[in-house]
Amino acid sequence: MSLNVGLSPNGAVVDSRVRWRYVMPTLVLLQTLGMVDKVNVGMVMTYKPFLTYMNLTNQKALAGMLMTLFVVAYGIGMPFWGMVIDKWGARKSAILSTIAWIVMLVIGGLSTSLTWLFISRIGLGLAEATIWPLGNNLIAHWFPVKERSKASAYWVSGLSIGIALSGLLVPPMLSNFGWRSVFFILATIDLIPLCMFVFLTKDGPRYVRNISSFEISLIEQGVLEKTSEIPNYDKATTRAFYRDYRFWILTFCNVTASVLNFGINTWMPSYLTNVRHLSLSGMGYFTAISWILCPLFMVLAGRWSDHLLRRSAFITIGYIAFAVFFYFATLAESSIAVLILETIAIWGYEIAVTMTFSMLHSIVVKSHMGRSSGVLTGVSNVAAAFIPMVMGAVIGHYNSFTGAFLILSGFAVAAAALTAVLIPQRY
Repeated sequence: MSLNVGLSPNGAVVDSRVRWRYVMPTLVLLQTLGMVDKVNVGMVMTYKPFLTYMNLTNQKALAGMLMTLFVVAYGIGMPFWGMVIDKWGARKSAILSTIAWIVMLVIGGLSTSLTWLFISRIGLGLAEATIWPLGNNLIAHWFPVKERSKASAYWVSGLSIGIALSGLLVPPMLSNFGWRSVFFILATIDLIPLCMFVFLTKDGPRYVRNISSFEISLIEQGVLEKTSEIPNYDKATTRAFYRDYRFWILTFCNVTASVLNFGINTWMPSYLTNVRHLSLSGMGYFTAISWILCPLFMVLAGRWSDHLLRRSAFITIGYIAFAVFFYFATLAESSIAVLILETIAIWGYEIAVTMTFSMLHSIVVKSHMGRSSGVLTGVSNVAAAFIPMVMGAVIGHYNSFTGAFLILSGFAVAAAALTAVLIPQRY
């Protein structure tokens, strides 16, 4: 690919910023479309013709299995992809996995029974399991430690962008073209990140022609092993990540993130339509508004964190904010109050997610980043996999969403308490 060498008018070498111009947009788009593909089923579950066709009317626990099976496969696939990415490289792995998940979306759209839809969700989960180890591997190979919080904020912001886009795109697809169109249209859109990995993205700076020597030096001299501002940076090369208790604290934080993500996006659409009596379009707008400003706050927090080179306090504050504001959202009487409180809660959650992966780069070297993030995200998603089904059972038993949503606040409180331990250690 032809890239800017990065020369100033007087001939001096400057930062060519390949990492920001090519690698980051690819990661953001992958994360964004991956999230749309994950959570669209929660909105499809509000579409009565779909529920009737699949015999899911009043079968909330069974409907929750659509997300649960995806999350189980998603979690199981992550450690596998982590090892593959560390061995084969991020680019080849991304191309293979993206092709696979396009195929699985097509199968979902062609499904004539719940069994085939379950198969497509399992296959989609296995295919999309590459996203987190892939993204963290590329961040580790393309960004110095002092930029990784900001870099993590940008690419993790694809979560909220994807959910917001789901709210804007999926309801009109359902209303105008039916539920099968959702799978076919999204499969077509996913060809874009596939092409970006084929033509724009490489495994590291030395695989790119015409990148400036300054940018290569900036990246290679900024790795964890050479960054003395990070506590215990010198032990990162000799200590196995799975023997570091900090890694398992981050893993629980990501368990919490997965619980909140899949819990909210599986059942909030049904809550808004069944309890708040919003239309499909109203539910979509509500969802979009709740998530749309998240990237701004994530990037601001990322910049501040990079300046301080501290991450744990942001995680603690983010989860406390989620627990408090989401709890009060469950008690609010007006839809406007629910929107405001849920939006603030989601901002806290997204900041905590960003800082969790940013802190991972403070304890794990880049050569182990694929497998470590694969283990972290894999364990997290398997542990959280049954939350949508459990929440569905609680909702069905009590005929209320309150108890199910309180589960989410409880996880956030526990994660905040654990990460508070790391604040005095200056992580």
